[in-house]
Amino acid sequence: MSGEPYGSDRLPEVLAKVATSLGPAHVRAWAQVLEPLVRPDSGLVASLVRARPGDPRLGPLAGQLAAAWRATEPQPHGAALALSLRTAMSQYESWKADHALEWVISGPSDRTEPVRHTAAVASSIIARAEHSILLATYAANDIADIATDLTAAATRGVRIDAIAETRGTEAAARLSRIPGMNVWHWPEHLRPVGAAMHAKFIAVDDSWLLLGSANLTGRAMGSNLEVGAVIHAPADVQRLTRHFAMLMSPARGTLVQYQP
Repeated sequence: MSGEPYGSDRLPEVLAKVATSLGPAHVRAWAQVLEPLVRPDSGLVASLVRARPGDPRLGPLAGQLAAAWRATEPQPHGAALALSLRTAMSQYESWKADHALEWVISGPSDRTEPVRHTAAVASSIIARAEHSILLATYAANDIADIATDLTAAATRGVRIDAIAETRGTEAAARLSRIPGMNVWHWPEHLRPVGAAMHAKFIAVDDSWLLLGSANLTGRAMGSNLEVGAVIHAPADVQRLTRHFAMLMSPARGTLVQYQP
């Protein structure tokens, strides 16, 4: 909790902050915790954090939500709070669909600026996928939530191609253990001396792109100071995905499928 006083009018503001700071999966998990409650109990913050752990900002956000709920008179039932949270998330997701670029960050943030956290955005963009996901990362570790999101995408029929480094990192091996993943790498004999596969992005349905400095690691998604952007520009995203499709094509063979 931040320690600042909460008036009875702060709850809508805090609900909007939660909906815009966390991804859809986190919001749904929190709504499920809130729904059966009559009033905020002493274990609310811990229950929210446990619902879907992994984001270092969960504790403070949960504390702010609990404090705002307690300060609201009359106190709404948890089911009303859950519905309001889902509605705020839906409105924010609709707003995002009409905006071409959105900044995302990891690490320290300025509360006054409307930027979202890398882990939440990665979860959100993967959840949006209907047909294809193409991602690239130098490193991959401590990403249980992202692995769950990718598995869910594969289960609903999304094709997932992951390009990962193999020199000095186990990224390709770790990603290959996620069900439904097609993992690619850049063989040593096909690259210049000292060159690395250092690209970091997630492209969804040839329309949406999360592009930035963050690897698929817990630290990069959470505590590191990282910056990126979500871009909705289908023609430009397709140019990027076509480039990597060419590198993965048998005729070119620059990127080849990883064999554990």
